[in-house]
Amino acid sequence: MGAIIVVERRRRGEHPVFFRTGLGEKQRLDAEVAIAEQGYIQRTRSLEERVRTTHREISHGQRRLIAAEEGVRAAREQVRIGTIEFQNGRTTAFELVRLAGIRRRRAALFAGARAEREGGPLSSNS
Repeated sequence: MGAIIVVERRRRGEHPVFFRTGLGEKQRLDAEVAIAEQGYIQRTRSLEERVRTTHREISHGQRRLIAAEEGVRAAREQVRIGTIEFQNGRTTAFELVRLAGIRRRRAALFAGARAEREGGPLSSNS
């Protein structure tokens, strides 16, 4: 970069008032620092948002897992009671099959909640 000489005209001739090298270079560097700081702030906010989102997902996943476990326990109990009632002649085979279907659906919900909590794909053999 060339030097810029600022000249003040006086009666006797031209005299340099001051000599500046790289006029604007400091402003350019200051602007780069400001841009870098803004990028840092943006990345920090993005990271914080991702951490909060992941925490929320894990927290909700754990609640869903607990609810699903309770549902599976309740469905198993219903099937157990239904089996006893069937053996004693108090219910039909149709009702017993319906209870078993409810149990299977709840077990599938439980497997889905567990897979979501663990972050892995839901396999067909779970």
